[in-house]
Amino acid sequence: MSNNTKLKILCQRLAAQEFDSIHAAEMALEQFEKLTTPAMVLGLLTDEAGYRQGASVEARAADEARAEVRRLKLDNIEMREALTEKLIDATTLSGAIINTDGLTLGAEGGICKIMADAFGQMLFEGDVVNYIEAYFSSSKYPEMGQIVVTVKKETGKTPHELRLAAEQEGERLLNAVKFAAEAFGKITSSDGSGHADLGLAVLRIAGLPVTDRPAAATSSESAPCKIY
Repeated sequence: MSNNTKLKILCQRLAAQEFDSIHAAEMALEQFEKLTTPAMVLGLLTDEAGYRQGASVEARAADEARAEVRRLKLDNIEMREALTEKLIDATTLSGAIINTDGLTLGAEGGICKIMADAFGQMLFEGDVVNYIEAYFSSSKYPEMGQIVVTVKKETGKTPHELRLAAEQEGERLLNAVKFAAEAFGKITSSDGSGHADLGLAVLRIAGLPVTDRPAAATSSESAPCKIY
């Protein structure tokens, strides 16, 4: 055990007063006087200075590291702004068409090329059947919420067109069902016209071409059921 370690343990005992008797305390003080020679004290002071210097070096290194992190963050922001500006500058207007449907603008290069390639890959290689909905948020108008942009194949239909087609189909089926309900009430008619009405209802529900209902049978017997 080195003298430095012995002195450290002894100082800890003196500070805590860990002695069983006065004699033990006197022995500890005598040992303390022997260990605290001028050379030992000078060595302790030198070590303390070294510790302080090491701590100062570590503190400076930590400050420099934090400053480097801040610098890198600023560089990252500047690079992002420069890249955005470059992409905007590389985007050019290729055409503009004004008609009754509105304004159609054509753009190419820059960010338009990046988005076109990304959407094209999703529509061509992905599982997308018809269209993609892209969501954006405006930092200038956050209260408006998200903005939805629909990207579709040229031959496909927009969500609005699909909704209109579904509404029209639903209305057609509803009218066909109403017609079938009315025809069902006539199915027991004596002239047999209800059979024809029910047949027309079946054709309407199936979406098949429907001809005009034939004139009612004049025979006293019910006409056979026919579907036109």
